[in-house]
Amino acid sequence: MISFTKWTTVEVVLQIPPAFPVCTYNLTPIDQLQPRVDYKEYFTDVLGVVSVISRVSSLRTRGRQAEVMKRTITISNARDTGPTVDVVLWGERATAFPAEQVHRDSESSPQIIIFVGTLMRSYADNVSLSGGSSCKWYINAPVPEVNALRASAETNHLPVIWDQGKVVAESTVIAVPEHKKLKDIKYLHPFENKKKEWLVIVKVLKIDSSWWYNACKKCLRTTKPHGDTYKCTNNSCDNIGSPTPSASLKKMWTPSSRLIHPVSFQEKLQIYWKSLSSGMLASPRAQLFIALFPSK
Repeated sequence: MISFTKWTTVEVVLQIPPAFPVCTYNLTPIDQLQPRVDYKEYFTDVLGVVSVISRVSSLRTRGRQAEVMKRTITISNARDTGPTVDVVLWGERATAFPAEQVHRDSESSPQIIIFVGTLMRSYADNVSLSGGSSCKWYINAPVPEVNALRASAETNHLPVIWDQGKVVAESTVIAVPEHKKLKDIKYLHPFENKKKEWLVIVKVLKIDSSWWYNACKKCLRTTKPHGDTYKCTNNSCDNIGSPTPSASLKKMWTPSSRLIHPVSFQEKLQIYWKSLSSGMLASPRAQLFIALFPSK
């Protein structure tokens, strides 16, 4: 995962060097995935032997009208001996995964896959790796880690199993943010609504010149230049390091009014509100975190 800031420069290289790596990854052992639940700063890459694959299923989540495609692949450190983890592929990634080929090839040899660009998630006391549009896979890649795992897996090799049970389980509706109106959440007490999420569709009225700021990665307070880096202005934090550009939109929207000042992105914005435990805004009524996703 590459993190871009306003200091990042990008140079186009037309002639790819011969030694340029085909596979890029930073593997995390399956038995060390638990601490990475909901860790979003960097993606998680994992290696494993495929043991179970589900068919693609159609899932309608609560709060959404459209259905999303989903497929689950179970991998392990070694067949029948090591810990396992489910890799859940969503949308186009679920249909693009070559499940039939992997199943067919597993008749003769273990199918070892490196999944990159995933995030560790937890739902209903179950943890799994979630693979969205950023997820990619390398099947039986000619790299040392794959060769080593293959040597240990060939002894007890069994073909990949089609798991029909996972298809049934995946039809269960999962919790997603509930649709709310702005008036419904405006005066909610932040401490009484921790860990609650809602989906609110609003129209932007205006964007002030200071609609964003360099936030401290630890406490999300404002940072100030400190040599060639930045320092948090919060005396109780005093963190020094690269800041995170963050939104600071305050009282600039209405659920029904027309736009006063047109903006460069879509008129409607889907806004996820989270409670004070992860908040960025300094609103005296309700300190809420806002993530903006332009919608058509």
